[in-house]
Amino acid sequence: MKTVLSDADGAITYYEWNEGVGIITEYCKRCGSVKIGRGEYARNYFNTFATFDIETTKLENELWNIKKPEQEHYFNYTFCWSFWIEDKFIFGRSIDDFFRMLDACRIFLADTVLLIFVHNLAFEFNNNIDYFFGSEWIEGFWRNATTPLFIRLKSFEFRCTAQLTHKSLAQIGKEIKLEKLDDFDYSRKLGIYDELSGNDIDYSMRDV
Repeated sequence: MKTVLSDADGAITYYEWNEGVGIITEYCKRCGSVKIGRGEYARNYFNTFATFDIETTKLENELWNIKKPEQEHYFNYTFCWSFWIEDKFIFGRSIDDFFRMLDACRIFLADTVLLIFVHNLAFEFNNNIDYFFGSEWIEGFWRNATTPLFIRLKSFEFRCTAQLTHKSLAQIGKEIKLEKLDDFDYSRKLGIYDELSGNDIDYSMRDV
């Protein structure tokens, strides 16, 4: 699936997932690895990290809401995802493309772990629980049943920055002087084939 090309000044380039496989593995190999921990708990980590975020549309579960109108129920549908490693921003539409990209990366990354920071890991985890449980699961740590602090797969470790910092994205944005957009329309219903505006992409980029 095609995404977009590049912004006007060429500072950021957007890639398809299959190009992203090469970019991720290139940076991991270039940065090298470091061993953390001792004995059986020691692991090799790449000396870099990435960030990941999804943007979703809220869709009502109409059948459920007809049967139980007192209990509103809805689905979160991912219409785009973004992944940043070093100075590269990888952007896609179908969440399946992101997971396919990770699966393809595993061949190259082997047992060395790439850290991936997610601001609200509980949200991403609970929206994509099938992938996490179907992957090469190793371990995780939860604050409670629905709030993971980290989830470690064979080649990837997802860590929750919201739980680690106790800060919102808005707070973090102010600290790094990249504030969230105030005029983003959360009510828009978007799918993976709907055209995104520059505002949509800028919002996704700022989040990740």
